[in-house]
Parts: sequence; C-alpha cells; structure tokens
Amino acid sequence: MNSKIRAVFRTDASSAIGTGHVRRCLALAQALAERGAQVVFVSRSLHGDQAELIRSAGITLLSLPRPLRSATAGNDTPHADWLGVHWETDAEQTLAALDGLGEIDWLVVDHYALERDWERALRGRVRKIMVIDDLADRVHDCDLLLDQNLFERPEGRYKALVSPDARLLLGPAYALMRPEFQQARRNVRVRDGRVEKILVFMGGVDAAGVTLPAVRALIPLLQRDMSVDVVVSPACPDFDRVKDLCALHPALTLHPGTDRMAQLMAASDLAIGAGGSASWERACLGLPAVLVPVAENQMAVSAELAEHGAVLRVTPSASIEDDLRRTVDVLISQPALMRSMSRCNSALADGRGLRRVTALLLEQRVTLRAAAEKDRDSVFEWRNAPLVVENSLNPKPIPREAHDRWYTDTLQAQSRALLLAEYDGETVGVLRFDFEPAQATVSIYLTPRSQGQGWGRAILREGECWLKTYKPETIRILATVVSGNVPSEKLFLEAGFSLKSSNYEKVLH
Repeated sequence: MNSKIRAVFRTDASSAIGTGHVRRCLALAQALAERGAQVVFVSRSLHGDQAELIRSAGITLLSLPRPLRSATAGNDTPHADWLGVHWETDAEQTLAALDGLGEIDWLVVDHYALERDWERALRGRVRKIMVIDDLADRVHDCDLLLDQNLFERPEGRYKALVSPDARLLLGPAYALMRPEFQQARRNVRVRDGRVEKILVFMGGVDAAGVTLPAVRALIPLLQRDMSVDVVVSPACPDFDRVKDLCALHPALTLHPGTDRMAQLMAASDLAIGAGGSASWERACLGLPAVLVPVAENQMAVSAELAEHGAVLRVTPSASIEDDLRRTVDVLISQPALMRSMSRCNSALADGRGLRRVTALLLEQRVTLRAAAEKDRDSVFEWRNAPLVVENSLNPKPIPREAHDRWYTDTLQAQSRALLLAEYDGETVGVLRFDFEPAQATVSIYLTPRSQGQGWGRAILREGECWLKTYKPETIRILATVVSGNVPSEKLFLEAGFSLKSSNYEKVLH
C-alpha cells in the first residue's frame, strides 16, 4: 500500500448527465481510500448533482461554480453542452480548485465533454491522467484509458484516439462495481429459470421515463404470485406516478433509491433495466434482463449483450408497455432460455474489475511463491490457455502426460525455479527461471483473467528481487520472444532489457 498516493476525480452528475459517472468514480475512489490513498472530487454544481452522495461517502468535494448561463465546452464533442462552460474556463477553475493540494499522482477524468485540449491544460499539474470513457468519439491525452463496455474488437476503437504509449483497460473485466457485488456473487444461487421476482431499475434518474410503462406492463403478471421491486430516484420525472401505482398493489415494492442493489439483484429472477453500468452488475450476479437502451451510447453495448445471449432488447417506442409485457411473457414461458441467459451473464463479468484497476493505480507489488504440487492442475490449465499457447516458443497445447512429467521434474530440479505471482490471494502470472552459471533464462505468462492488466512489469520486477535474494550469483537475465509478439517485446524493453540478436538481455548490478 502506498499511503502517499493522491487521486483527483473530475466528473459531474446532473438531471441531464445522470448519476452513472459519479457513481463509478465513487466506487473507485472509495477503493483507493480504503487502501490509504487520498482522494478528492472536483465537480460542478448542477441541477441534480450528487454532492451529498459524495460527501456522505467521506470524500472531499471541491465544487466548481454553477454556470451563470448555458454554454458549450468549445469543442466538437456531441456532449459539449454537458460541461456548462467553455473547456478553457473549466480547466482554469479546476486548476484553481487544486491549489494547495500538493503533488497529484492521478487525475481521473470521467466526462463526455472533456478531451485532449482540457487534459493537456491539466497535464503539467499531475503525474498521470486516467480517462474513463464509453464513447470513443474524441481524442485524449492520457496515460491510462478504461472502457468497461463489451465490444468485439475494443482496441480498434481507441487506436487513433490515444497515444501508442497509453495503456488500455478494455471490457467488463474492468467494470467498476462496488465490492458488495463480488461478495454477492460468491453466494448467489444457481437460477433455475423460474420467474417469481422481477427487478425494475432504469438508472439513477430515468430521464427517458421507462420505469412507469415497465411497471404498468408487469401489473397483469402479479396475479401469478409474482412480486416486483421498483428502484427509482425521486429525481425521476415520473416518480410520483410510479409511487402512486406501487401503493395500489402490495406485490409492488418501491425503493426510492437504494444502497442494497446487490441484494436486490441477487434475490431477483429477471430484471428490466437500461444499458448503463448496471448491465455489468447484473452480469456479475448472473441476472437475465430485458434491456431498454435509453441513451445513444447504450445502443452498441445492448446489441453486443444481446449477441452474447445475456439480454433481450426492447427499443423505446410508443408501444413500449406492450413490448415489455410480451417480452417478459416469453421469458416466463421459457425457463431453459432464462437459465442460458443467466450463464451467459455470469461469464461476462466477475466483479473483480474494481480491484484490478485499484491495483494498477496504486502500483501494488505482487508477491512470488514457489509452485507446489497443489498447483499442478492450475498451471496445466493456464499454460494451455489460447493466448499463452499462441505466444509460446512451442505454439501447441501441452498434452496432460507431458505436462505431468515436466511438472514433476521441475519441482525436483535444482537448475529451475517455477514461481507463481499473486496479488490479493489470486494468481496473476507464472514465472520460470532456468539457471546456468551466472545467468538465468526467464519465461513469463499471465493467467487468463490477468492478461492485459499490466502485471508483466510487476512480475518481472519482483522476479529480479527474487534472484538477488535467492540466486545472488546471477548477473544476467535472458529472454526469448516469439517473433511478432509485440506486447512481450515492449514488456522486456520497458523492464530494462536490451535486444541482443534474437534475445533480450538484462545485466543485474
């Protein structure tokens, strides 16, 4: 843990923006704070902001002044008007708010109206910049970019939008959900396909007004001994009508905002929801959903979720009430489809994204331990993962018998060390050293769940420390990389290795 890390979050919430940006930043901020970091929010005072939510979480909030009149950010982004002021004004006010804070390690920017010009204006004030984005519609000056959404080829979306040196964290493996979702996942029941409890939650504000027709659509189903939890904010334009409707039916339970979302999702059999961050919370708990995309940035994600078999989509229209009722009826009548949707959701997100991102921001160190007999099966599985096989010197899966012979020999060998790299109780990579006089040849690969998260450098760094402790006579490390394996080439060069012929080499001092 590094108690000196300081992170500043620049994000906003309003009746137009919604609350999703602030809530996912708040999840990350709290996780950082629990590990000793100092966290600060910088947010503009807007109608429907989440100032009280931020303060109630014990986070310092620096408020930017409410706009005197409507203005755009001064750039071509589709959401420029969300900022309320010109980007230069916002940058100046943000810099002024940061006076007296001292050194800032990370500036985390989660705002659709901010892009490269604004980030460059802040660059000299902070060590590193992280951007959280979903849209891939503007250029960024950042060191780290997180897009937790599901796309078939996510890297291509940002190729022309960030520096080649920027690290990309892409996909639901990095979804920023609160720790209670991972905890609930451990105990969530296996869904049998029956639909007895339905959850309706259309996001923090539901400015699109889908909650009301969704509840109306479900009322005829209540005679089937079904119950419905309705989560809706008092800021929703239809809140009073939804409240009145719930009061008429004992099977409808109204939750005017809740901090028990993980429990509600775990207890439900089916959800009706939007395509925002709650998609990954539902996925984490294996909850099938009828998804109603209510914003432009939710369209592509909802299509991908439907393609993966995790949701059925209903497009907002004048007939949405009837469309929702028919779709729910279909799912009630097909328990096998419900079971399949539950499995597809569970495979998409494991609830550990917050921990992965926090570890990267805090630059946490992994620990190494010697592989043991109990790890035999796991190492076999990790070594034969498709990406590991593809980038191995022997690009073929290892047969079980061959693995068992090799593993037994390795555990007994004096000229080889097989080490497992762990972070927070989870194995993130496998490191092997083969020893010759005064030198060691290194081999490294990551476990499937840990690929693309930047663990390679941390593992190599810890491996060097291990060598200095247990093999102090080693003065040179060699590594051989398969031609065309650009990530490995980059890894060794950034770790201080030099390319010699077809090998990478590092001299230890």
